[in-house]
This record gives sequence, C-alpha cells and structure tokens, in this order.
Amino acid sequence: MALYEDGKIRFDDEFIKQFNSQHVQNFLKLIRFNLVDSKNSPYCTVEHLLYNKPVDKLMDELYWFILGQKNTDLKHVIEHSVDAILESGQLYEKLKEIRKMMEEENGW
Repeated sequence: MALYEDGKIRFDDEFIKQFNSQHVQNFLKLIRFNLVDSKNSPYCTVEHLLYNKPVDKLMDELYWFILGQKNTDLKHVIEHSVDAILESGQLYEKLKEIRKMMEEENGW
C-alpha cells in the first residue's frame, strides 16, 4: 500500500456519521479498520484511502456489502439492488469531490 502524506480529511467517526445509511457507516468502519492500525495514525485520512483505491472500486465493494447485510435472496435482489445504489449515492458524491480536490492539489 502506497502512503499518501498530504491527507487533510480525517477518516474518523465524525466523517462516517455524516452519512445517513447505517450500511454505509458500517462499511466505512470496516474499511477504516482494514486501512490503518489506529484511528490516531497520521494515515487515517480519506485521501490516503482514495490514493490506494479508486472511488468506483469502493462503490462496487459497498454495493456487495449492502446486499450481504440485507441477506439478499433471489426474491428480493432487484429491490435490494436499488436500495444499495440509492444508499451509496451520498458517499459516492463525497468521495468524488475529495478525489477531485486531490487531483487539483497534486496536478494529476
């Protein structure tokens, strides 16, 4: 995993709680747990996460995470798929905005 040392947005509980969906919050807590050893780490930033994983890949993982959390079966797959897409929209917009700021700051 490559290090990104210019992170400004802490990947803390305050960041996670801004999202309305409990599934999104649970997903972000899991991602944070797998990203760094401690919430106090200097690399516990959203930018560090986005430096190592594209937004679209995160959204794919979130989609399947939500379907798993809802115990989706064939009878409810369409309903749960729509719910998963709607629930992930707020996070998608926020991460795209942060990634765009990173690209502008670093001249990517």
